[in-house]
Amino acid sequence: MDQPVVEIFLLKYKSPTVESSCIDSILHNTEWPYHLHIVDNRKGTKNTGDIWNRLIKDWGHYYYKLFIDSDTLVEKLWLTKMMAVMLSKKSDAGVVVPRTDNCGEIRQVHTGTNVSTRKLLPTDPVVELPLASGFCFLFNYSSYQHTGDFDYTNFTFYGQDSEWFIRMRAKTKYKIYLQPASFVHHRGAHSVNEIEDDSFDFKKDKQNSLKNFWAKVEEYGVGV
Repeated sequence: MDQPVVEIFLLKYKSPTVESSCIDSILHNTEWPYHLHIVDNRKGTKNTGDIWNRLIKDWGHYYYKLFIDSDTLVEKLWLTKMMAVMLSKKSDAGVVVPRTDNCGEIRQVHTGTNVSTRKLLPTDPVVELPLASGFCFLFNYSSYQHTGDFDYTNFTFYGQDSEWFIRMRAKTKYKIYLQPASFVHHRGAHSVNEIEDDSFDFKKDKQNSLKNFWAKVEEYGVGV
């Protein structure tokens, strides 16, 4: 089977122990061909969407790309399993995410029922999702081209991934899939804790992002 290179982008902040563990897990548990970009975000720049856009445009060299938070630990064959879904559903797979232990319930598209990622088993079938967590997601460049940039104007720190996911579903043929056979542990909230800006109100930003997100859901007419 053809194994195209996946470009992995990892933003690090200022926790060497946490970030080193993440990088070590990628180095030791990734068998699929990859190119790893480790990006220094030590000052805690809040416009994550703007950073993602610039990384894709200025640093991107490969068709398949993956963004992953630095407070994660990947398990064996994580990327291989995710790419298996991406390639087997090449006609409509825009985003593939792994199973994790730090994420709430998700609603399945076809059944409309909720499922907890904590209760999914590695042997469970691939699930199509209306929305996903952006802590680790694989995508292809075509889905980015057709969907457009991540919105960093309306979503300063929170929500740029969620808005992009629903815009992709609304504006393109691409879908979001979860691969239960791939597992990535997510510590969560690490980047928020390390931002060096006492003037930035995270609670207010999250509230504004949620308000903007639901406005976009209504505008796009997609169910979540």
